[in-house]
Amino acid sequence: MKNRLFSAVKIIDTPVWILSIILIPVLFTVPLYSSRVIIQILITIILYVQLVIAWNIFSGYTGYLFLGVAAIYGIAGYSYAILSTRLPYLLSVLLVGIICFVISYPLGLVFLRIRGPYFAIASYALVLLFASLVLYYEQAVSHLSGRIVQIISLPKIYTVLLIITIITLIAAFMIKRSKFGYGLSCIKGNEDLANVVGINTSFYKTITFSISAFFIGITAAAVVPRGGYIDTTTVFSTVISFNVLVMGVIGGIGSLRGGLISAVLLSLFFEFFATSQNPYPFFIALGVLLILGIFFFPNGIEGAIKRVGSNKANNKLGGSGLFK
Repeated sequence: MKNRLFSAVKIIDTPVWILSIILIPVLFTVPLYSSRVIIQILITIILYVQLVIAWNIFSGYTGYLFLGVAAIYGIAGYSYAILSTRLPYLLSVLLVGIICFVISYPLGLVFLRIRGPYFAIASYALVLLFASLVLYYEQAVSHLSGRIVQIISLPKIYTVLLIITIITLIAAFMIKRSKFGYGLSCIKGNEDLANVVGINTSFYKTITFSISAFFIGITAAAVVPRGGYIDTTTVFSTVISFNVLVMGVIGGIGSLRGGLISAVLLSLFFEFFATSQNPYPFFIALGVLLILGIFFFPNGIEGAIKRVGSNKANNKLGGSGLFK
């Protein structure tokens, strides 16, 4: 059993660029030989992988637990519905990302003055606030219920979403390894101390929040056309925020590798069980999994991988006689 576990860790520890060289060309060719159902499932998986990466850029790197992913997702969905009536698909997707960036910057200036659980509660309230505003506008002003969106072919959505995910992953990796990323890690470790040593914490947090919102926005805009219709119950769904939170925490907050693994596994479960006629057992299981993960695996999948890897290294050293 241990050998199998070590083998799995060895595969996961393979340099990212080697796995990318193997997987990326294969993923791009999937629409050529896969059925519509398979492409739908893969779009869901890539969607959540992308959302978790974008969420980690802010929450993972700063330590601020953002529960308002659905707020940005909903704004992006409705913005795309409006823009796509006059602009082509790709241009609409890009402009939606810019809109989300611009809107989130002043929001960040206000809400990022709050810390800890109060910020988490306030960010969740954003979902309810924007959903209520849009719903009120529809009922009192436009007298419309939802928006019809022109359907885009699944292979095109899949390809665009895959490209966005690759770009976001590269951006997240570069931010983490940069001087800017070092400043974010200081904020995550001790924000008051980061202020003392000269880091402009307000700017760092706000711009990171806006970058995260940009990537969430273009993701939502890229995916929305597959259904042909949106309303406040779909794009402002708190399930989106909850799923991303669970995937990010179980993967390991701040870990791109752990987040990717948990997003793939849990989105598969979501696709097969949450879309059934009775999805509530799935959500109950997800909640229990989150609680157990926080208690027994506080560092998530990433922490478990590192623990198994260190045990393997210690066993090798012990076997060589160094610790005998």
